[in-house]
Amino acid sequence: MPDGIQSTFPTTYPDMSNVQWVMENGNYRGLFTHSPERRTSVTYDKNGNLMETHMDILISDLPTAAVDSFKGKKASRIVRVVDAKGTP
Repeated sequence: MPDGIQSTFPTTYPDMSNVQWVMENGNYRGLFTHSPERRTSVTYDKNGNLMETHMDILISDLPTAAVDSFKGKKASRIVRVVDAKGTP
């Protein structure tokens, strides 16, 4: 794993030590869990630059209007995707 990731990741996620790293399309993807209900994945390029973050969201964390839009539907996973600039 590139030095950039080894130095950046621990400062962004200091409490995450059990991270699974995989190569995906030439990039490094780290997968970890905050709790059984919350998974996160982060993708870095080969230079160690953060590209995007995928974070699980619990239905209870959503605004009422969003929760109402799920009524009668099944959602196995709700994910918020954020790019390197923090833009959803």
